[in-house]
Amino acid sequence: PAAATSRSAAVSPGAMVVRRAVSAAAMTLWQESSSQAKVVLQAAPTAFARGGLGAAAASGSGTTCPQAAWLAAGGTFRHMSWQRSVEKGMRSFQDLINIPRLMHPDIYDSGEKQATDMYKFHGKVMDPYYKKNPLASWNLFANNNEGWDELERRSRYFHNRMWAYRVCYQSIWGFSPKALKEHVAEVYAAVNAAVAASHTGRRALDGVKDVVAPSLLDAMQADAARLQQSGRSVAWRMVKPPSPSSNIRLVNGFLVRGSNNPQLNSKLYFVQWTFEIESEQTFAVYERTPRGGAPRLVAGSPEAPVRVVDHWVFERAVLKSWFLPKPGPRGAEWRLVARLQQPAGRPPPLKPVPV
Repeated sequence: PAAATSRSAAVSPGAMVVRRAVSAAAMTLWQESSSQAKVVLQAAPTAFARGGLGAAAASGSGTTCPQAAWLAAGGTFRHMSWQRSVEKGMRSFQDLINIPRLMHPDIYDSGEKQATDMYKFHGKVMDPYYKKNPLASWNLFANNNEGWDELERRSRYFHNRMWAYRVCYQSIWGFSPKALKEHVAEVYAAVNAAVAASHTGRRALDGVKDVVAPSLLDAMQADAARLQQSGRSVAWRMVKPPSPSSNIRLVNGFLVRGSNNPQLNSKLYFVQWTFEIESEQTFAVYERTPRGGAPRLVAGSPEAPVRVVDHWVFERAVLKSWFLPKPGPRGAEWRLVARLQQPAGRPPPLKPVPV
């Protein structure tokens, strides 16, 4: 008790006022808002003056109280630079612990919401994939640098895949290449069946409008209208469906920014994956004969299976992140945006692609 009494006697009333004022300001800043904390902090010098230690601390006489001397010399908390630092830190801390805004910025962030509402699809294939061609010579510079172009193309596709994998794993909640390949297999079968039945009219494509981008769906509907007007019909059958584990391969990926508008400052991007899909199908085209005769076969065969290798591009909107995957944006799904046609001869030379 004696030691406690001596310690309490050593603490001056001015020091107690300082500690209580700073503690009250810190507690207010933590619990309420920075504006109320300013009121408490700015009222502290008046409390020190009432304690009778302001002048003594300023002159250096009387009880030693460094806090009171510093406050008496400044006269106010108004010019303290650490106030702004504390306020900025508290705002950053509040943003950091705002879990709804972190997980769903397309709902709780006005800028991200505007960007995701404006840009639903990108639609354009930014880096078309060309299948691998065997090298004709060990000399990479022979035949107008054909081998060098092929090596550069393979290197770029590899780099694109690694970059797209990283973005998908860090930005998409529950991303799985296996689940994506299974989704591609389902879409592949559904779209082929819809296209084969498109000679009956554009309504045959209504069943795939949720898995096909609007730009590609418009082109497919135009082809269906032309096929219906020509009077031809298609007989198609999937003999050997593609296996997600062995017949569907991710061969190229690309990441494109959703908006170039600097005012939005959005993290909206579009990921494009190119898949190489191998299957066996039967395909036959029939033409109507005059006077109601039997349809005449003009292309393909309804009995002989054909090995088919397609290259389809799927796209999805993502909110790019470095450490926290997100389930959004709202309504974001992997959709078919292009069915690539491979050139018969040598692929065109590589061109720089904007990031």
